[in-house]
Amino acid sequence: MDAPTPAEVLSVAVDGESMPADLYLPTAGTGPGVVLYQEIFGVTGYIRSRAQDLADLGYVVLVPHLYWRLGDPVLAEGGQGLPRALELVSQVNWDRTVGDGHAALDALRARPEVDGPVRVLGFCFGGGLAFAVAARALSSGAAPDALVSYYGSALPQLLDLAP
Repeated sequence: MDAPTPAEVLSVAVDGESMPADLYLPTAGTGPGVVLYQEIFGVTGYIRSRAQDLADLGYVVLVPHLYWRLGDPVLAEGGQGLPRALELVSQVNWDRTVGDGHAALDALRARPEVDGPVRVLGFCFGGGLAFAVAARALSSGAAPDALVSYYGSALPQLLDLAP
């Protein structure tokens, strides 16, 4: 099965550079927003399919490419890709990546297609990132309207960020 194609690939401004992010739109063209953060394997077909599922439910979905500073690789999912994924994630600068995630949240909020609340959602690596982004955004007064962290691998190290 082929992965869904985003409606548009955006460039999100981050520290004078551009992070790619995939935009998925609902049939109505507008709706509430969801920033969907990737797993450790990158922006895979699974992540694209979940983004399309959310768009089919009426959400405007933004999927930032969080490995953009590392060449934006997409790895094999599961056990086959895990050794490379663990190597790759060890190269990620966590603070910069949280900043990238926050920039994606701000970018989605600014989109004219978003006409309701904006939420953050992440899987695995992205689940921890969603939690960290929500905590940072809360401290700046711009918290997302909801947070969903599916098996957020970094959560045990992030609990001190919770209000």
